[in-house]
Amino acid sequence: EETVPFNRLHLQPNARLIDITTWRRLDYYNAMRYVIEGKIDIKPLMTQKFTLDEWEKGFDMVTNHKSECLKVVITP
Repeated sequence: EETVPFNRLHLQPNARLIDITTWRRLDYYNAMRYVIEGKIDIKPLMTQKFTLDEWEKGFDMVTNHKSECLKVVITP
């Protein structure tokens, strides 16, 4: 279970929360394009693969065996 700390700024009625990220939509588009074009091979990143019927094993792997996996994939 994770918690997110809030400071007083978040609790003020007139405060505005602005999301700041280092990734732009174009970055995601380019990454997907490179994968589709075969410029980036993502198969080595997928360390475990489970079927949809095995979803509990996949979630257990991510939750209890983090050091043994990089990317767990659940496929239909």
